[in-house]
Amino acid sequence: MTEPKPIYVYWYSHPNLVSADSTGNEFLDEAELRHYRSIERPEIAESFAYRRGLLRRILADHTGISAERLTFDTGVNGKPSLVGDHPELHFNTSQTGNNGLIAISSEGPVGIDVEIIRPLDAAAFSDKILSPLERIEFSALSSKDRLSTIFRYWTAKEAMIKAVGAGLNLNLLRQISVVQPNMPTEKVNWLPVKLTGLLEGRGKWYFCTESLPAPFPQPAIFSIACQKRLRLKIQQAS
Repeated sequence: MTEPKPIYVYWYSHPNLVSADSTGNEFLDEAELRHYRSIERPEIAESFAYRRGLLRRILADHTGISAERLTFDTGVNGKPSLVGDHPELHFNTSQTGNNGLIAISSEGPVGIDVEIIRPLDAAAFSDKILSPLERIEFSALSSKDRLSTIFRYWTAKEAMIKAVGAGLNLNLLRQISVVQPNMPTEKVNWLPVKLTGLLEGRGKWYFCTESLPAPFPQPAIFSIACQKRLRLKIQQAS
């Protein structure tokens, strides 16, 4: 039996202004170039071109198709996918400031979300995103543990929404529970996700949360959601 392939996680960081030689414009198609030219702020335009060009180069490595020849389609809620000879290859991206992640999977749909750990009113934010069971667990935590926990919940839920292509709707976050009765207390790589409400009936899903290693520029965590318990291969994009 063939061992499942890992999920490849590429992280990147770029300065506020990317030099013209490194934006990746040479890989963009006409629609992407129109979007790039429509962005008024140069740093945002260059960031878009850099991220899209990097995504194309990474997908080119996985497909064997040249970066400029890759074609994308967009789902109902904006999730992009590859069109052509590699329908089995799934990808998802997430950005926080000038840093970001790209996840590549050939084992089914994938969602990823990354956040820089930063000051946040964890108690107030918890009311907006937590399910009833999660609020019970959260309220029992010490104040020093609440910040890291809310980021773990938040990234896992957004990764889950992105994996199913439901669109980033804040109201949907409360319909995802990453805490369930009788969950293991020891660290486990993959934990089950419970979907309710509008998301119910979308199959079995798992999430995994990890810290990003040095030399990632700032303390950050990310979560991945997928339908299999897979290995992660984390590396800096080149």
